[in-house]
Amino acid sequence: MGNLIKDGSVTIGDSTYTDNESAIAGEGRLLVAKGKLDDADNYYAIAQTDYESMKDYKTSHNKEQLVYAKNVLDKTNAFILAATRPNSMYQDYADDIYKTNKRHVRAIDQLKNARSTED
Repeated sequence: MGNLIKDGSVTIGDSTYTDNESAIAGEGRLLVAKGKLDDADNYYAIAQTDYESMKDYKTSHNKEQLVYAKNVLDKTNAFILAATRPNSMYQDYADDIYKTNKRHVRAIDQLKNARSTED
């Protein structure tokens, strides 16, 4: 994420932006270039399939994993929405992306940890 400079500009990657819309677009291009949105989209699709399968075979044994899988879906979707539907100033947008990405990654880790303790 770029940081706003006192003069109101922000450097994202190799480019400097001085207006909100361009900065948000630049941040979006950087997320796409790094593959973050594709990764999130792919993970969301996989998590959704896993969640539906787990719901179909819900037992007391996988109940905790089901809660974590639903959390992954919610947090991953929140990250995708924050990244693709900016509705604020650049700094708020960048903060939202950072926070939702952290929550998304933490949810995935929780699910992985729940699965590894079940094995």
